Amino acid sequence: MRHIVASLAWSTAFRLLGVGSAFFINVVLARLLSPDDFGQYLIAFSLVMFVAIFMRFGIKQTTMKLTANARNRGDPIELRSTIYSIFAYTLVTTLISAAVLLFGLAEWVFLNVFASPQLAYANVWFVIWAAPIALAAPVGETLRALHRPGWGVALDMSAQSAVLLIVASFLLLFQVDFRLREVLRVWCMVSWIVVAAGVVRLNSLIPLSGFKRSVHIPFFSIFRSAWPIFILNFSTYLTANASLWVVGNMLGHSEAALYGVAVRIFN
Repeated sequence: MRHIVASLAWSTAFRLLGVGSAFFINVVLARLLSPDDFGQYLIAFSLVMFVAIFMRFGIKQTTMKLTANARNRGDPIELRSTIYSIFAYTLVTTLISAAVLLFGLAEWVFLNVFASPQLAYANVWFVIWAAPIALAAPVGETLRALHRPGWGVALDMSAQSAVLLIVASFLLLFQVDFRLREVLRVWCMVSWIVVAAGVVRLNSLIPLSGFKRSVHIPFFSIFRSAWPIFILNFSTYLTANASLWVVGNMLGHSEAALYGVAVRIFN
Protein backbone atom coordinates (compact mmCIF):
# COMPACT_ATOMS: atom_id res chain seq x y z
CA MET A 1 0.00 0.00 0.00
CA ARG A 2 2.82 2.39 0.89
CA HIS A 3 4.47 1.70 -2.49
CA ILE A 4 1.22 2.47 -4.34
CA VAL A 5 0.71 5.75 -2.49
CA ALA A 6 4.33 6.79 -3.02
CA SER A 7 4.14 5.94 -6.73
CA LEU A 8 0.94 7.94 -7.16
CA ALA A 9 2.45 10.87 -5.28
CA TRP A 10 5.60 10.95 -7.42
CA SER A 11 3.61 10.54 -10.64
CA THR A 12 1.22 13.33 -9.73
CA ALA A 13 4.06 15.62 -8.67
CA PHE A 14 5.96 15.10 -11.92
CA ARG A 15 2.79 15.50 -13.98
CA LEU A 16 1.94 18.80 -12.31
CA LEU A 17 5.55 19.91 -12.69
CA GLY A 18 5.44 19.07 -16.39
CA VAL A 19 2.16 20.84 -17.07
CA GLY A 20 3.22 23.94 -15.15
CA SER A 21 6.67 24.02 -16.72
CA ALA A 22 5.29 23.58 -20.23
CA PHE A 23 3.04 26.58 -19.74
CA PHE A 24 5.60 28.88 -18.13
CA ILE A 25 8.26 28.01 -20.69
CA ASN A 26 6.08 29.73 -23.27
CA VAL A 27 5.71 32.74 -20.98
CA VAL A 28 9.47 33.06 -20.50
CA LEU A 29 10.34 32.42 -24.15
CA ALA A 30 7.74 34.95 -25.26
CA ARG A 31 9.78 37.50 -23.27
CA LEU A 32 13.16 36.30 -24.51
CA LEU A 33 12.36 35.95 -28.21
CA SER A 34 10.94 38.33 -30.77
CA PRO A 35 7.33 37.62 -31.87
CA ASP A 36 8.61 36.24 -35.17
CA ASP A 37 11.13 33.91 -33.49
CA PHE A 38 8.59 32.83 -30.88
CA GLY A 39 6.11 31.90 -33.60
CA GLN A 40 8.78 29.82 -35.33
CA TYR A 41 9.65 28.19 -32.01
CA LEU A 42 6.02 27.13 -31.45
CA ILE A 43 5.90 25.68 -34.96
CA ALA A 44 9.23 23.88 -34.42
CA PHE A 45 8.09 22.46 -31.08
CA SER A 46 4.83 21.12 -32.49
CA LEU A 47 6.68 19.62 -35.47
CA VAL A 48 9.39 18.00 -33.35
CA MET A 49 6.76 16.29 -31.24
CA PHE A 50 5.05 15.17 -34.44
CA VAL A 51 8.32 13.80 -35.82
CA ALA A 52 8.95 11.99 -32.52
CA ILE A 53 5.70 10.08 -33.10
CA PHE A 54 7.18 8.71 -36.33
CA MET A 55 10.52 7.98 -34.68
CA ARG A 56 9.03 5.84 -31.93
CA PHE A 57 6.27 4.44 -34.21
CA GLY A 58 3.89 3.30 -31.49
CA ILE A 59 6.56 1.88 -29.19
CA LYS A 60 5.65 4.06 -26.21
CA GLN A 61 2.46 2.24 -25.24
CA THR A 62 3.74 -1.07 -26.65
CA THR A 63 6.73 -0.94 -24.29
CA MET A 64 4.48 -1.07 -21.25
CA LYS A 65 2.63 -4.12 -22.57
CA LEU A 66 5.70 -6.11 -23.64
CA THR A 67 7.84 -5.25 -20.61
CA ALA A 68 5.06 -5.92 -18.10
CA ASN A 69 4.31 -9.29 -19.72
CA ALA A 70 7.99 -10.27 -19.63
CA ARG A 71 8.33 -9.11 -16.03
CA ASN A 72 5.26 -11.08 -14.93
CA ARG A 73 6.68 -14.30 -16.41
CA GLY A 74 9.58 -13.97 -13.98
CA ASP A 75 12.43 -14.74 -16.39
CA PRO A 76 15.14 -12.06 -16.11
CA ILE A 77 16.73 -13.19 -19.40
CA GLU A 78 13.45 -12.71 -21.25
CA LEU A 79 12.94 -9.35 -19.59
CA ARG A 80 16.34 -8.08 -20.68
CA SER A 81 15.90 -9.48 -24.17
CA THR A 82 12.54 -7.71 -24.43
CA ILE A 83 14.13 -4.43 -23.37
CA TYR A 84 16.95 -4.91 -25.90
CA SER A 85 14.44 -5.60 -28.67
CA ILE A 86 12.34 -2.56 -27.81
CA PHE A 87 15.40 -0.31 -27.84
CA ALA A 88 16.59 -1.83 -31.13
CA TYR A 89 13.17 -1.22 -32.68
CA THR A 90 13.15 2.40 -31.51
CA LEU A 91 16.69 2.95 -32.75
CA VAL A 92 15.81 1.63 -36.22
CA THR A 93 12.65 3.73 -36.57
CA THR A 94 14.47 6.79 -35.22
CA LEU A 95 17.35 6.41 -37.68
CA ILE A 96 14.99 5.91 -40.63
CA SER A 97 12.98 9.00 -39.73
CA ALA A 98 16.15 11.04 -39.13
CA ALA A 99 17.56 10.02 -42.52
CA VAL A 100 14.36 11.05 -44.33
CA LEU A 101 14.39 14.42 -42.58
CA LEU A 102 18.08 15.12 -43.14
CA PHE A 103 17.98 14.15 -46.80
CA GLY A 104 15.73 17.06 -47.65
CA LEU A 105 12.28 16.70 -46.14
CA ALA A 106 12.84 18.93 -43.10
CA GLU A 107 14.47 21.68 -45.14
CA TRP A 108 11.68 21.55 -47.74
CA VAL A 109 8.95 21.79 -45.09
CA PHE A 110 10.58 24.70 -43.29
CA LEU A 111 11.25 26.65 -46.48
CA ASN A 112 8.16 25.93 -48.57
CA VAL A 113 5.45 25.43 -45.97
CA PHE A 114 6.51 27.78 -43.17
CA ALA A 115 8.87 30.18 -44.99
CA SER A 116 11.46 29.84 -42.24
CA PRO A 117 15.09 29.90 -43.43
CA GLN A 118 16.19 29.90 -39.77
CA LEU A 119 14.59 26.53 -39.11
CA ALA A 120 15.72 25.19 -42.49
CA TYR A 121 19.34 26.04 -41.67
CA ALA A 122 18.94 24.47 -38.22
CA ASN A 123 17.35 21.24 -39.49
CA VAL A 124 20.19 19.14 -38.03
CA TRP A 125 19.47 20.55 -34.56
CA PHE A 126 15.78 19.83 -35.16
CA VAL A 127 16.53 16.14 -35.77
CA ILE A 128 18.96 15.97 -32.82
CA TRP A 129 16.17 17.41 -30.67
CA ALA A 130 13.52 14.94 -31.88
CA ALA A 131 15.69 11.85 -31.37
CA PRO A 132 15.99 11.95 -27.54
CA ILE A 133 12.27 12.71 -27.22
CA ALA A 134 11.59 9.53 -29.17
CA LEU A 135 14.15 7.50 -27.22
CA ALA A 136 12.84 8.75 -23.88
CA ALA A 137 9.53 6.97 -24.48
CA PRO A 138 10.75 3.34 -24.25
CA VAL A 139 13.11 4.22 -21.38
CA GLY A 140 10.35 5.89 -19.37
CA GLU A 141 7.72 3.25 -20.11
CA THR A 142 10.13 0.45 -19.21
CA LEU A 143 10.76 2.12 -15.85
CA ARG A 144 7.00 2.55 -15.42
CA ALA A 145 6.48 -1.18 -16.10
CA LEU A 146 9.16 -1.92 -13.49
CA HIS A 147 7.11 -0.08 -10.86
CA ARG A 148 8.86 3.26 -11.22
CA PRO A 149 5.93 5.37 -12.51
CA GLY A 150 7.50 8.62 -11.36
CA TRP A 151 10.36 8.11 -13.81
CA GLY A 152 7.88 7.27 -16.55
CA VAL A 153 6.07 10.58 -16.08
CA ALA A 154 9.33 12.51 -15.69
CA LEU A 155 10.67 11.23 -19.01
CA ASP A 156 7.39 12.05 -20.74
CA MET A 157 8.57 15.68 -21.25
CA SER A 158 8.03 16.71 -17.60
CA ALA A 159 11.71 16.66 -16.60
CA GLN A 160 12.82 18.21 -19.88
CA SER A 161 10.31 21.05 -19.52
CA ALA A 162 11.28 21.72 -15.90
CA VAL A 163 15.01 21.91 -16.66
CA LEU A 164 14.47 24.14 -19.69
CA LEU A 165 12.26 26.45 -17.64
CA ILE A 166 15.05 26.88 -15.09
CA VAL A 167 17.61 27.64 -17.80
CA ALA A 168 15.31 30.05 -19.64
CA SER A 169 14.36 31.83 -16.41
CA PHE A 170 18.02 32.51 -15.59
CA LEU A 171 18.56 33.84 -19.11
CA LEU A 172 15.58 36.16 -18.72
CA LEU A 173 16.69 37.26 -15.25
CA PHE A 174 20.16 38.23 -16.48
CA GLN A 175 18.77 39.62 -19.76
CA VAL A 176 20.88 37.34 -21.96
CA ASP A 177 20.41 37.75 -25.70
CA PHE A 178 18.64 34.56 -26.76
CA ARG A 179 17.64 33.57 -30.28
CA LEU A 180 15.76 30.77 -31.96
CA ARG A 181 18.80 28.64 -32.75
CA GLU A 182 20.00 28.84 -29.14
CA VAL A 183 16.58 27.60 -27.98
CA LEU A 184 16.89 24.55 -30.23
CA ARG A 185 20.40 23.82 -28.94
CA VAL A 186 19.39 24.10 -25.29
CA TRP A 187 16.41 21.81 -25.90
CA CYS A 188 18.75 19.26 -27.52
CA MET A 189 21.17 19.34 -24.60
CA VAL A 190 18.45 19.08 -21.97
CA SER A 191 16.65 16.23 -23.77
CA TRP A 192 19.79 14.14 -24.13
CA ILE A 193 20.75 14.68 -20.48
CA VAL A 194 17.32 13.54 -19.29
CA VAL A 195 17.41 10.43 -21.50
CA ALA A 196 20.89 9.57 -20.22
CA ALA A 197 19.67 9.89 -16.63
CA GLY A 198 16.79 7.54 -17.43
CA VAL A 199 19.12 4.95 -18.96
CA VAL A 200 21.40 5.12 -15.91
CA ARG A 201 18.41 4.59 -13.62
CA LEU A 202 17.16 1.67 -15.72
CA ASN A 203 20.60 0.07 -15.69
CA SER A 204 20.71 0.37 -11.89
CA LEU A 205 17.50 -1.67 -11.67
CA ILE A 206 18.32 -4.20 -14.38
CA PRO A 207 21.94 -4.36 -15.57
CA LEU A 208 21.73 -4.42 -19.34
CA SER A 209 25.00 -6.24 -20.01
CA GLY A 210 26.92 -9.36 -19.06
CA PHE A 211 24.41 -12.06 -20.02
CA LYS A 212 25.55 -15.03 -22.12
CA ARG A 213 22.20 -16.09 -23.52
CA SER A 214 19.13 -14.25 -24.71
CA VAL A 215 15.58 -14.82 -25.91
CA HIS A 216 14.88 -13.80 -29.49
CA ILE A 217 12.04 -11.27 -29.83
CA PRO A 218 10.95 -11.02 -33.50
CA PHE A 219 11.05 -7.48 -34.84
CA PHE A 220 7.78 -8.04 -36.68
CA SER A 221 5.94 -8.98 -33.48
CA ILE A 222 6.83 -5.60 -32.00
CA PHE A 223 5.78 -3.86 -35.21
CA ARG A 224 2.46 -5.74 -35.24
CA SER A 225 1.67 -4.49 -31.74
CA ALA A 226 2.95 -0.96 -32.35
CA TRP A 227 1.51 0.12 -35.70
CA PRO A 228 -2.17 0.50 -34.60
CA ILE A 229 -0.99 2.65 -31.70
CA PHE A 230 1.11 4.71 -34.12
CA ILE A 231 -1.99 5.37 -36.24
CA LEU A 232 -3.90 6.51 -33.15
CA ASN A 233 -1.06 8.77 -31.95
CA PHE A 234 -0.55 10.19 -35.43
CA SER A 235 -4.20 11.05 -35.99
CA THR A 236 -4.72 12.46 -32.49
CA TYR A 237 -1.68 14.74 -32.66
CA LEU A 238 -2.47 15.83 -36.21
CA THR A 239 -6.00 16.82 -35.23
CA ALA A 240 -4.76 18.81 -32.22
CA ASN A 241 -1.93 20.69 -33.96
CA ALA A 242 -2.89 21.10 -37.61
CA SER A 243 -4.56 24.45 -36.93
CA LEU A 244 -1.26 25.96 -35.72
CA TRP A 245 0.47 24.80 -38.90
CA VAL A 246 -2.29 26.31 -41.04
CA VAL A 247 -1.94 29.64 -39.24
CA GLY A 248 1.86 29.51 -39.59
CA ASN A 249 1.55 28.79 -43.30
CA MET A 250 -1.14 31.33 -44.17
CA LEU A 251 -0.69 34.20 -41.70
CA GLY A 252 3.00 34.17 -40.77
CA HIS A 253 5.14 33.55 -37.72
CA SER A 254 3.96 36.46 -35.57
CA GLU A 255 0.33 35.46 -35.95
CA ALA A 256 1.29 31.86 -35.22
CA ALA A 257 2.85 33.10 -31.97
CA LEU A 258 -0.39 34.77 -30.88
CA TYR A 259 -2.50 31.81 -31.94
CA GLY A 260 -0.15 29.31 -30.29
CA VAL A 261 -0.25 31.16 -26.97
CA ALA A 262 -4.07 31.36 -27.11
CA VAL A 263 -4.33 27.62 -27.77
CA ARG A 264 -1.98 26.77 -24.90
CA ILE A 265 -3.85 28.98 -22.46
CA PHE A 266 -7.11 27.35 -23.59
CA ASN A 267 -5.67 23.86 -23.15
